[in-house]
Amino acid sequence: MRHIVWGLLSLMLICSGVSGQTWEWRTPRPTGMQIWGISAVTADTLWMGDQAGIVHRSYNGGRNWERLFAPVRVPRPLIFFVDSEYGWVVGGVANAGQMGLILHTENGGTTWVQQAANVSHFINDVDFIDRNYGWVLARARANGPDMILGTVDGGDTWDTLSVFTGAWISGIDFVSPDLGWALAHGSIGDTCQVLVTFNGGISWYNQYFFRDTYFSDVCFLDEDNGWAVSSSGTLHQTTDGGHNWTTQRPDTTAFGYAKLTFADARHGWIAFGGNHRKILSTDDGGESWSTYQANSGIGLNMMDSGDSSHVWVGGSYGHILHSENSGGNWENLSQRLDLGGIVDGVFVDSLRGWLFGSRTVDGVQRDVIWRTSDGTQTWDDLSRGTNDRYNLGDFVSRDTGWLLANTGTLLRTYNGGENWEATNGLAGWNVSALDFWDSSHGVAVAGQTILTTTDGGNTWSDFSLLDSVGFSDIDFADADNIWAVGFRHISDWPEPENYLNVRAHSSDGGQNWDIEVFEDATLAFTEVEFASQQLGFIVNAVNNSVLRTEDEGDNWEVVAVPVSNEVKKLIATSVDNIWAVWNFNEIIQSRDGGDTWQRHPVINTDWIRTMMATDSSHCWAVTIYNSLFRYGSSVLGVDDKLTPVSPNDFNFSVWPNPFNPTTNVAFDIRESGRGTIRVYDVTGRLVEVLADDYFLAGRHSLLFNAQRLASGSYFLGLSMPSGHSVTRVVLVR
Repeated sequence: MRHIVWGLLSLMLICSGVSGQTWEWRTPRPTGMQIWGISAVTADTLWMGDQAGIVHRSYNGGRNWERLFAPVRVPRPLIFFVDSEYGWVVGGVANAGQMGLILHTENGGTTWVQQAANVSHFINDVDFIDRNYGWVLARARANGPDMILGTVDGGDTWDTLSVFTGAWISGIDFVSPDLGWALAHGSIGDTCQVLVTFNGGISWYNQYFFRDTYFSDVCFLDEDNGWAVSSSGTLHQTTDGGHNWTTQRPDTTAFGYAKLTFADARHGWIAFGGNHRKILSTDDGGESWSTYQANSGIGLNMMDSGDSSHVWVGGSYGHILHSENSGGNWENLSQRLDLGGIVDGVFVDSLRGWLFGSRTVDGVQRDVIWRTSDGTQTWDDLSRGTNDRYNLGDFVSRDTGWLLANTGTLLRTYNGGENWEATNGLAGWNVSALDFWDSSHGVAVAGQTILTTTDGGNTWSDFSLLDSVGFSDIDFADADNIWAVGFRHISDWPEPENYLNVRAHSSDGGQNWDIEVFEDATLAFTEVEFASQQLGFIVNAVNNSVLRTEDEGDNWEVVAVPVSNEVKKLIATSVDNIWAVWNFNEIIQSRDGGDTWQRHPVINTDWIRTMMATDSSHCWAVTIYNSLFRYGSSVLGVDDKLTPVSPNDFNFSVWPNPFNPTTNVAFDIRESGRGTIRVYDVTGRLVEVLADDYFLAGRHSLLFNAQRLASGSYFLGLSMPSGHSVTRVVLVR
């Protein structure tokens, strides 16, 4: 513990891990989910919302993003900003009983308020012409009509302007408080009507009739010039306010759902989603078009431009394409690590970890080793260029670890993976689990055999079980006590299910073993994990349960876990903290040795390929769609030589203050670096860590939720390499 003084305040900065607040994407970044909304107001300033309802802001054209915090998440968020301050997020899902949502900000998204529009439909489009006048399209569910709502006071009040029965609306666009257009689809197949309003959306008139497929977007620049695009790939253009339209096919191979935007009368873009993934660009008002073919797997979904040169297109899995020369060239701004083929990983603390497996390069299998030393901010590619696939691995420190290849080669490193040496002691064994206690002592299981080493993996001794049941997992409880488990299905239909289980224990470091082999229709042992010599767990695949011992394995009991499907991986980082994956895509945690469990909310529904954890505050998950999530923050030490600075140097602000129970914390970072925001009570006791991460230069904000704290004064301490600042907040219940 070190003591640091800011003015009259002495705060104790404790160098220990504190529970993080949420799960966050680490790759891809800023998100790996489908982009539902993009809004740009300049070449640098834009906002983006993903399928989970998380909104991000960028002040440098999308190269870096800041996550914004709102009172509620808006599913499938559409975003519209009229300038750098005033904006709205709207959306919702088509589920009965769920309302459409509208959020509003007047400071660029740093804080939000929810606007009550009483929308029983989910919102499918939004348009504003200034800070006051705006409209939303509320899409019908199976049994309801579409409607258009409007506001004349920035969303403080919303009125239902028109209800459409017998037709559904696919897009709206306004150019003044009175003049606007909508695309209406009726009961006649492959038809669309252009509707126009001259009184702000209260009444609508049929203006033009298209015989075409589904129209997905409409864009008007002024009272005369407008465009509409259909899923057939046809572009319709008007120069007289919609009375007459001309038709063209900019690209005869482009079809499907499309988004359309024009920055001015000459520069426009069309993005086609689905399997076509084409972006069309024009710089002559639509007379000619150029085509960009996006890579496979990038489904294009949303688009906006900041000016005539800068345009962004959002797609599936967090892909964000950007052009700064009107569509002449495109780059993918999504920061992503190639996790294809990752099998497993190991973290030894909150900063240092490895991911390993294989990947296919030009049709050839190649080994993969990724290492991070800064909590997943950056990664080193330590792959060796071989044809191996690493299925198992373990590290006992930041330097010493092992990887087992599918060829049976065991790799060992003493410098964190910079260099590897190969041993052949496990060659010929079909190893299913591997565990090391220290740099010398390790164990493995292969079929009916337990293997042990005392020289770091150079040589191995084997102990074979005579019965025909194999081992599936093995784990050190301490240097002497080792446990191994496994099972085999022994019944055939129509006989009742039955299993032969094995549970093995050594109390002398693997020299001798006590073996239990028994039949039990309610047990099928798949995994074993010990937190100490006394406390251990066995995963049971039959009843989706977990067995626990608290007396060195003398007695075992079933512990209740909130699952309905099999636990797939269990990690005990201490006698109190246990993590587990269940149902392939959810994570549960116990902080009391397995007595009670909490379910962690997940950002998406991808199946989890593997999970890693080091303590109660740090957990990582890799999904089958190559996303990496992190729970908690990195643990950083505190420098003894700290330079106090004034709050103005960071522009460190909190509002509202006093507050109950949430308040917004905002701060500016002049130079990128690692930083923390800690919360202390008036005695100097650390009560929470709001942030502990690597911050890029620029504006940042987060939400402080003090729901579990008592009323009173608290101090927020911001610590960066360039200095430190403290501000006082008051929680009033």
